[in-house]
Amino acid sequence: MTALFSIACAAFPASGGAAPGSPPAQSSTQTQPTFQIQSKTNVVVVRVVVRDAKGKPVDGLTQNDFQLFDNGKLQTVAQFAVEHPVASAEKAPATASERLAQPSELQPTFAAPERFVALYIDDTRARSEDLARVREAGLRFLANGIRSQDRLGIFTTSGFVNQDYTSDHTKLEAALAKLQYRPNTGDPRGECPELSDYQADLIANHEDPDAVTIAVNEAIKRGCAPTHGGAGARAIGLTTAGDVGGVKEVILARAKQVFELYDLQAHTSLYTLQEMIRRVAQLPGQREIVLVTPGFMPLTFRSMLEDAADLAVRSNVVIGALDPRGLVNTVQTADAGDQQFNIDSDSDRREETSVRMNYEQMRDWAAWAVPAELAAATGGEAIHNTNDLAAGLVGVSAPPPVSYTLAYSPTDLKSDGKFHTLKVRLNNERGLIVDARKGYFAPREVPSAQEQIDAQIKEAAYSAGETMELPVNLQTQFFKTKAGGAQLTLIARVDARGLSFRKEGTTDTNHLRFVAVVFDEDGNYVTGQQKDLDVTVSDASLAELRTQGLSMRTIFALVPGSYLVRQVVRDSEGGHLTALSRTVVIPR
Repeated sequence: MTALFSIACAAFPASGGAAPGSPPAQSSTQTQPTFQIQSKTNVVVVRVVVRDAKGKPVDGLTQNDFQLFDNGKLQTVAQFAVEHPVASAEKAPATASERLAQPSELQPTFAAPERFVALYIDDTRARSEDLARVREAGLRFLANGIRSQDRLGIFTTSGFVNQDYTSDHTKLEAALAKLQYRPNTGDPRGECPELSDYQADLIANHEDPDAVTIAVNEAIKRGCAPTHGGAGARAIGLTTAGDVGGVKEVILARAKQVFELYDLQAHTSLYTLQEMIRRVAQLPGQREIVLVTPGFMPLTFRSMLEDAADLAVRSNVVIGALDPRGLVNTVQTADAGDQQFNIDSDSDRREETSVRMNYEQMRDWAAWAVPAELAAATGGEAIHNTNDLAAGLVGVSAPPPVSYTLAYSPTDLKSDGKFHTLKVRLNNERGLIVDARKGYFAPREVPSAQEQIDAQIKEAAYSAGETMELPVNLQTQFFKTKAGGAQLTLIARVDARGLSFRKEGTTDTNHLRFVAVVFDEDGNYVTGQQKDLDVTVSDASLAELRTQGLSMRTIFALVPGSYLVRQVVRDSEGGHLTALSRTVVIPR
């Protein structure tokens, strides 16, 4: 047979090479196909959860049940998938056929992590008393909501708590014990006058007369206004937004300063959330982030919010949200005695209380809309106004039992960064509720075809699902070295009868990319390699190649332990991709 093969290694941090390894002491081989949405240029992915009037997710819908609109224009759904991501309870003993496929007497196995849950707790906004209840709820969640196949990580927005994914309850309990209120540097809460992000926006960017007057009255009453304060100070009626001794100018300047601080906090929150999504996206299993937050205003960073939702959807990360405050009574908050400043008449007092109450309600709604929208866009659940935080953690950490993924290429999409509204409708609504992302920002730069391919391979390498678009048989072999380490070899055999070749004169060519990644028993990345195989074969030898097939060895130097390995193979001509998983236990 006349064939030319060229092998190149690159990209992932490598250990080992392409040369054959020493004879293995133990080996295993398995296959398992599944379906997966494919990544292509200019594709918008929309995850949809349909619920009935009682909030129960609805199963059994098909692509024909949905209509999808982009800026009011009906789109053609190019790809559709139904997802049932509920994990198994506990691993059942292997069947007789499974024992034959992977002899337990030769290679012990372990229960690879199936689900990764990140508790991302907003300790820069949640009050101390709320975080105390989160600690208690977290302990109950550890006792009743986590299985042996789950890995839990606990992180905070302040960065003070950073417990990576583990099943060790002692470490997780220690992380929960560290929770406390840690405001950002320069946090304006508690200062005079005290302005919320919502009120600061109204004053600084809109000069809302009522918001200005309330702030002026507070400044006068509390003595932080120039030449005002004390028992003789007079309030400004809500019907007047006049300048009283320069107080208004002070309030306007203060509001701009406060708005900039809150705007920076919003940027930091959304940036760290995106980094959290990227971190979770590299874990080989179900991926969930639970935002424990009272909510926050996105202010000038609305595009970052949409980008976070898009990143989560494309990375198969489900975001849930839980409000740690429990039952929220904005009427009581707005009517508190320390909120009434120097209102002389009963009518003025009632009027200001009414305006304050309205601001509190509007602020609460707008702030909670951020985590709620992230949950709706990614297929998660948002729980607000409940005192049972432990049950809330269980509810928001579990993905819906069924969701639908719709992908389409927008017609006439321009790389202008403009916002596109999305609307998903059912042909027969029947009183059903549709949760989906509300829109997206058009990219300013369209990724190249190669960048899209690289992203598809990376996504497959860091996922848990198995895809079999190419016929690939994967075998693992290892032996222990004299120095106490181990050498692990992955052998990927490709049935060439499933490959397409590009004809160039009297030769046929194809390019295959092999990516292998190793994770430890907690799902943490250990090492990986990428190898490219260029195949050129004559017409006369193509039939023989199809009979013999192709193989690629990838060798890793590891220490004894339990590992999950992922092998991804993609061919250039057909654009087909296979992703397989194996568990390997190297005895210590």
